[in-house]
Amino acid sequence: MTTRYAQFSGKFYPSSHIETRKLIEYIEKKEANNLRHIVDAKLNVFGGVVPHAGYMFSGYQAVHFFHYTIHQVFDSVVILSPSHRGLGPEVSIDGHDQWEIPGADFQTDKDLLNSGLFDVSSDAQYEEHAAEVMLPYLSHYRPDLNKIAVITIRNPKLQNIRNVAEKLYRYEKDSGQKLLVIASSDFNHFERAEKGREKDDYILEAIKNLDEAEVIERVRKYNVSVCGYGPISALMAYGKMKNEKVSFSILRRGHSGEILASDEVVDYVSLLCAAPLEVKP
Repeated sequence: MTTRYAQFSGKFYPSSHIETRKLIEYIEKKEANNLRHIVDAKLNVFGGVVPHAGYMFSGYQAVHFFHYTIHQVFDSVVILSPSHRGLGPEVSIDGHDQWEIPGADFQTDKDLLNSGLFDVSSDAQYEEHAAEVMLPYLSHYRPDLNKIAVITIRNPKLQNIRNVAEKLYRYEKDSGQKLLVIASSDFNHFERAEKGREKDDYILEAIKNLDEAEVIERVRKYNVSVCGYGPISALMAYGKMKNEKVSFSILRRGHSGEILASDEVVDYVSLLCAAPLEVKP
Protein backbone atom coordinates (compact mmCIF):
# COMPACT_ATOMS: atom_id res chain seq x y z
CA MET A 1 0.00 0.00 0.00
CA THR A 2 1.34 3.39 -0.99
CA THR A 3 0.72 6.47 1.14
CA ARG A 4 0.96 10.13 0.29
CA TYR A 5 2.11 11.56 3.62
CA ALA A 6 1.41 15.14 4.67
CA GLN A 7 3.98 17.52 3.23
CA PHE A 8 2.53 20.84 4.39
CA SER A 9 1.41 20.29 7.98
CA GLY A 10 3.18 22.83 10.17
CA LYS A 11 3.31 25.17 7.18
CA PHE A 12 -0.12 25.78 5.65
CA TYR A 13 -1.96 24.30 8.62
CA PRO A 14 -0.81 23.16 12.10
CA SER A 15 1.19 19.97 12.54
CA SER A 16 -1.23 18.74 15.21
CA HIS A 17 -4.83 17.85 14.38
CA ILE A 18 -5.81 19.26 17.78
CA GLU A 19 -4.24 22.61 16.92
CA THR A 20 -5.85 22.51 13.48
CA ARG A 21 -9.25 22.00 15.10
CA LYS A 22 -8.60 24.91 17.46
CA LEU A 23 -7.59 27.15 14.56
CA ILE A 24 -10.73 26.29 12.57
CA GLU A 25 -12.87 26.89 15.65
CA TYR A 26 -11.15 30.24 16.15
CA ILE A 27 -11.87 31.19 12.53
CA GLU A 28 -15.48 30.09 13.00
CA LYS A 29 -15.87 32.44 15.95
CA LYS A 30 -14.34 35.33 14.02
CA GLU A 31 -16.67 34.58 11.10
CA ALA A 32 -19.80 34.05 13.21
CA ASN A 33 -21.66 37.08 11.83
CA ASN A 34 -20.72 36.22 8.24
CA LEU A 35 -21.85 32.63 8.69
CA ARG A 36 -25.34 33.57 9.84
CA HIS A 37 -26.64 33.48 6.26
CA ILE A 38 -25.87 29.77 6.01
CA VAL A 39 -29.03 27.85 6.78
CA ASP A 40 -30.33 24.48 5.69
CA ALA A 41 -30.90 25.84 2.22
CA LYS A 42 -32.81 23.60 -0.16
CA LEU A 43 -29.89 23.13 -2.50
CA ASN A 44 -28.30 20.26 -4.35
CA VAL A 45 -24.61 20.95 -3.81
CA PHE A 46 -22.25 19.72 -6.52
CA GLY A 47 -19.05 21.36 -5.34
CA GLY A 48 -17.29 24.63 -4.91
CA VAL A 49 -14.18 26.74 -5.22
CA VAL A 50 -12.00 26.81 -2.12
CA PRO A 51 -8.74 28.73 -1.53
CA HIS A 52 -5.65 26.73 -0.66
CA ALA A 53 -3.42 29.24 1.12
CA GLY A 54 -2.35 28.98 4.74
CA TYR A 55 -5.32 28.66 7.07
CA MET A 56 -4.45 31.87 8.92
CA PHE A 57 -4.95 33.74 5.65
CA SER A 58 -7.65 31.94 3.64
CA GLY A 59 -9.52 29.94 6.27
CA TYR A 60 -11.95 32.83 6.65
CA GLN A 61 -13.18 32.16 3.12
CA ALA A 62 -12.82 28.37 3.07
CA VAL A 63 -15.01 27.59 6.08
CA HIS A 64 -18.07 29.03 4.34
CA PHE A 65 -18.01 26.40 1.63
CA PHE A 66 -17.63 23.46 3.99
CA HIS A 67 -20.65 24.59 6.00
CA TYR A 68 -22.78 23.99 2.93
CA THR A 69 -21.60 20.38 2.72
CA ILE A 70 -22.57 19.37 6.26
CA HIS A 71 -26.12 18.16 5.55
CA GLN A 72 -25.49 16.89 2.02
CA VAL A 73 -25.04 13.26 1.04
CA PHE A 74 -21.91 12.30 -0.89
CA ASP A 75 -20.11 9.05 -1.58
CA SER A 76 -16.71 10.40 -2.53
CA VAL A 77 -14.76 13.66 -2.84
CA VAL A 78 -12.91 14.72 -5.97
CA ILE A 79 -10.32 17.45 -5.47
CA LEU A 80 -9.35 19.26 -8.67
CA SER A 81 -5.86 20.59 -8.17
CA PRO A 82 -3.73 22.98 -10.20
CA SER A 83 -0.06 22.20 -10.66
CA HIS A 84 2.28 24.74 -9.08
CA ARG A 85 5.37 22.65 -9.85
CA GLY A 86 4.46 21.44 -13.34
CA LEU A 87 4.91 17.72 -12.67
CA GLY A 88 3.10 14.78 -14.21
CA PRO A 89 0.88 14.42 -17.31
CA GLU A 90 -1.36 17.21 -18.59
CA VAL A 91 -4.19 15.71 -16.54
CA SER A 92 -3.80 12.87 -14.07
CA ILE A 93 -5.34 11.13 -11.09
CA ASP A 94 -3.14 10.55 -8.08
CA GLY A 95 -2.04 6.93 -7.78
CA HIS A 96 -1.44 6.59 -4.05
CA ASP A 97 -3.62 4.13 -2.14
CA GLN A 98 -4.22 6.60 0.66
CA TRP A 99 -3.43 10.09 1.91
CA GLU A 100 -2.38 10.71 5.48
CA ILE A 101 -2.52 13.96 7.45
CA PRO A 102 -2.19 14.48 11.21
CA GLY A 103 -5.19 12.83 12.83
CA ALA A 104 -6.82 11.45 9.69
CA ASP A 105 -6.39 9.03 6.79
CA PHE A 106 -8.18 9.23 3.45
CA GLN A 107 -8.60 6.24 1.17
CA THR A 108 -8.30 6.70 -2.57
CA ASP A 109 -11.48 6.10 -4.56
CA LYS A 110 -10.24 2.92 -6.21
CA ASP A 111 -13.23 2.68 -8.53
CA LEU A 112 -12.40 6.04 -10.08
CA LEU A 113 -8.65 5.38 -9.95
CA ASN A 114 -9.03 2.06 -11.79
CA SER A 115 -11.71 3.27 -14.20
CA GLY A 116 -9.15 4.03 -16.91
CA LEU A 117 -10.63 7.49 -17.41
CA PHE A 118 -7.48 9.32 -16.32
CA ASP A 119 -3.74 8.84 -16.60
CA VAL A 120 -2.35 7.75 -13.23
CA SER A 121 0.55 9.62 -11.62
CA SER A 122 2.03 9.56 -8.15
CA ASP A 123 4.40 12.38 -9.06
CA ALA A 124 1.97 15.16 -9.96
CA GLN A 125 1.22 15.90 -6.29
CA TYR A 126 4.85 15.86 -5.15
CA GLU A 127 5.40 19.02 -3.09
CA GLU A 128 1.98 20.26 -4.27
CA HIS A 129 -0.14 21.84 -1.54
CA ALA A 130 -3.40 22.61 -3.36
CA ALA A 131 -5.12 19.28 -2.68
CA GLU A 132 -3.57 18.47 0.70
CA VAL A 133 -4.76 21.74 2.21
CA MET A 134 -8.39 20.65 1.61
CA LEU A 135 -8.06 17.51 3.75
CA PRO A 136 -8.01 18.99 7.27
CA TYR A 137 -11.18 20.91 6.40
CA LEU A 138 -12.82 17.69 5.24
CA SER A 139 -11.68 15.88 8.36
CA HIS A 140 -13.16 18.64 10.53
CA TYR A 141 -16.49 19.20 8.78
CA ARG A 142 -17.13 15.80 7.16
CA PRO A 143 -15.15 13.10 8.98
CA ASP A 144 -17.45 10.54 7.33
CA LEU A 145 -16.12 11.45 3.90
CA ASN A 146 -12.76 9.70 3.82
CA LYS A 147 -12.79 8.49 0.22
CA ILE A 148 -11.09 10.88 -2.18
CA ALA A 149 -9.65 11.23 -5.65
CA VAL A 150 -7.14 13.94 -6.49
CA ILE A 151 -7.04 15.04 -10.11
CA THR A 152 -4.21 17.35 -11.12
CA ILE A 153 -4.73 19.64 -14.12
CA ARG A 154 -1.25 20.64 -15.23
CA ASN A 155 -2.31 21.99 -18.61
CA PRO A 156 -5.59 23.91 -18.25
CA LYS A 157 -6.44 24.18 -21.92
CA LEU A 158 -10.12 24.12 -22.81
CA GLN A 159 -10.12 20.60 -24.28
CA ASN A 160 -8.56 19.18 -21.10
CA ILE A 161 -11.03 21.07 -18.93
CA ARG A 162 -14.07 19.76 -20.75
CA ASN A 163 -12.65 16.24 -20.87
CA VAL A 164 -12.23 16.22 -17.08
CA ALA A 165 -15.82 17.41 -16.62
CA GLU A 166 -17.25 14.87 -19.08
CA LYS A 167 -15.32 11.99 -17.53
CA LEU A 168 -16.42 12.86 -14.01
CA TYR A 169 -20.02 13.19 -15.14
CA ARG A 170 -19.87 9.88 -17.00
CA TYR A 171 -18.26 8.11 -14.04
CA GLU A 172 -20.89 9.44 -11.67
CA LYS A 173 -23.75 8.31 -13.90
CA ASP A 174 -22.26 4.87 -14.56
CA SER A 175 -21.27 4.18 -10.95
CA GLY A 176 -24.28 5.66 -9.20
CA GLN A 177 -21.91 7.50 -6.85
CA LYS A 178 -22.53 11.09 -5.80
CA LEU A 179 -19.39 13.20 -5.95
CA LEU A 180 -18.44 16.35 -4.12
CA VAL A 181 -16.11 18.20 -6.49
CA ILE A 182 -13.78 20.80 -4.98
CA ALA A 183 -11.84 23.16 -7.23
CA SER A 184 -8.77 24.29 -5.28
CA SER A 185 -7.72 27.81 -6.17
CA ASP A 186 -6.62 31.17 -4.90
CA PHE A 187 -7.38 34.26 -6.94
CA ASN A 188 -5.14 37.13 -8.06
CA HIS A 189 -1.63 37.23 -6.57
CA PHE A 190 0.70 39.95 -5.35
CA GLU A 191 -0.88 43.17 -6.50
CA ARG A 192 -2.60 46.02 -4.69
CA ALA A 193 -5.89 44.94 -3.17
CA GLU A 194 -7.89 47.29 -5.39
CA LYS A 195 -6.19 46.08 -8.56
CA GLY A 196 -6.56 42.45 -7.55
CA ARG A 197 -10.27 42.86 -6.88
CA GLU A 198 -10.72 44.50 -10.28
CA LYS A 199 -8.99 41.58 -11.98
CA ASP A 200 -10.91 39.00 -9.97
CA ASP A 201 -14.16 40.64 -11.02
CA TYR A 202 -13.41 39.81 -14.65
CA ILE A 203 -13.12 36.13 -13.74
CA LEU A 204 -16.07 36.09 -11.35
CA GLU A 205 -18.29 37.59 -14.03
CA ALA A 206 -17.38 34.77 -16.42
CA ILE A 207 -17.97 32.20 -13.67
CA LYS A 208 -21.40 33.69 -12.96
CA ASN A 209 -22.16 33.45 -16.68
CA LEU A 210 -21.10 29.76 -16.64
CA ASP A 211 -18.67 30.33 -19.49
CA GLU A 212 -15.53 28.27 -18.84
CA ALA A 213 -14.00 29.26 -22.18
CA GLU A 214 -14.36 32.92 -21.20
CA VAL A 215 -12.67 32.25 -17.84
CA ILE A 216 -9.63 30.90 -19.65
CA GLU A 217 -9.70 33.75 -22.15
CA ARG A 218 -9.94 36.44 -19.47
CA VAL A 219 -7.18 34.94 -17.35
CA ARG A 220 -4.87 35.41 -20.32
CA LYS A 221 -6.32 38.68 -21.64
CA TYR A 222 -6.22 40.51 -18.30
CA ASN A 223 -3.18 38.66 -16.88
CA VAL A 224 -5.08 37.44 -13.82
CA SER A 225 -2.99 35.11 -11.67
CA VAL A 226 -5.78 32.73 -10.64
CA CYS A 227 -3.65 29.64 -10.09
CA GLY A 228 -6.56 27.19 -10.22
CA TYR A 229 -8.47 28.51 -13.19
CA GLY A 230 -8.26 25.05 -14.73
CA PRO A 231 -9.99 23.34 -11.79
CA ILE A 232 -12.53 26.18 -11.60
CA SER A 233 -13.35 25.86 -15.30
CA ALA A 234 -13.65 22.08 -15.05
CA LEU A 235 -16.07 22.43 -12.15
CA MET A 236 -18.11 24.89 -14.20
CA ALA A 237 -18.37 22.50 -17.14
CA TYR A 238 -19.22 19.62 -14.80
CA GLY A 239 -21.90 21.64 -13.01
CA LYS A 240 -23.62 22.47 -16.29
CA MET A 241 -23.75 18.79 -17.17
CA LYS A 242 -25.23 17.98 -13.78
CA ASN A 243 -28.11 20.43 -13.88
CA GLU A 244 -29.30 23.13 -16.28
CA LYS A 245 -30.23 25.29 -13.28
CA VAL A 246 -26.75 25.21 -11.77
CA SER A 247 -25.27 28.47 -10.51
CA PHE A 248 -22.18 29.72 -8.74
CA SER A 249 -22.59 31.89 -5.65
CA ILE A 250 -19.85 33.92 -4.01
CA LEU A 251 -19.69 32.97 -0.35
CA ARG A 252 -16.82 35.09 0.95
CA ARG A 253 -14.10 37.31 -0.51
CA GLY A 254 -10.95 38.57 1.13
CA HIS A 255 -7.19 38.89 0.80
CA SER A 256 -4.00 38.30 2.73
CA GLY A 257 -3.60 42.00 3.52
CA GLU A 258 -6.56 41.76 5.88
CA ILE A 259 -4.42 39.52 8.08
CA LEU A 260 -0.94 40.86 7.43
CA ALA A 261 -0.73 44.41 6.10
CA SER A 262 0.98 44.60 2.72
CA ASP A 263 0.89 46.58 -0.51
CA GLU A 264 0.86 43.30 -2.44
CA VAL A 265 -1.79 40.79 -1.48
CA VAL A 266 -3.18 37.41 -2.51
CA ASP A 267 -6.94 37.26 -3.05
CA TYR A 268 -9.22 34.51 -1.79
CA VAL A 269 -12.77 33.73 -2.92
CA SER A 270 -14.96 30.81 -1.92
CA LEU A 271 -17.84 29.88 -4.22
CA LEU A 272 -20.66 27.37 -4.10
CA CYS A 273 -21.69 25.31 -7.14
CA ALA A 274 -25.28 24.16 -6.63
CA ALA A 275 -28.78 23.97 -8.04
CA PRO A 276 -32.20 24.25 -6.41
CA LEU A 277 -33.27 21.00 -4.81
CA GLU A 278 -36.06 19.47 -6.83
CA VAL A 279 -38.82 18.34 -4.54
CA LYS A 280 -40.89 15.52 -6.01
CA PRO A 281 -44.66 16.03 -5.65
